[in-house]
Amino acid sequence: MSMIDEAKIDLRCNSEMLIEEYKLEQGDNRSVIHLIKGSVKKITGSIGKMAEDIYEMRTPLATVGVRGTEYAIRVLQAHGCGGSVDVNSKGLFVKVKRGFVDIKTPEEKKALAIGEVAYVAKKNEKIQRINVQEGVFDGVKQEEKKSYFFGGLLWLIPVLIVLRKVPENAD
Repeated sequence: MSMIDEAKIDLRCNSEMLIEEYKLEQGDNRSVIHLIKGSVKKITGSIGKMAEDIYEMRTPLATVGVRGTEYAIRVLQAHGCGGSVDVNSKGLFVKVKRGFVDIKTPEEKKALAIGEVAYVAKKNEKIQRINVQEGVFDGVKQEEKKSYFFGGLLWLIPVLIVLRKVPENAD
């Protein structure tokens, strides 16, 4: 989805999201979105770039506050979709691709920087910084099948030799 402030939201399969408030007005920018379950990748637009802007991505386990960034969230989705891998956990995973985010639970608040991943297992549990394997937020990249144009033509050599006309009387 392309939003009015030029933000981009990529909601993945088997996801549920509610846009509670999205307002772009001079001095009163607000983006409040509730990701009920599933996966989303988001690139913020103009909302969230100013200190006075209200920007929240709420989930059942924590709230993510953002300042001009790109990030991915996966919550209450243990089994992958769209090529992403299973995580065997219905917790909350947050990955910062660019910029910074704040994760806030009733118990604590942590800041994450580019490349960092946080995990919250259950409601009212601590936020953990973790490493995740490729494919938790995106589909696993399949190896590209290489095409060998000339190698694919090698089968023609025996055919060309058989078809070659050999003169019967070469004087």
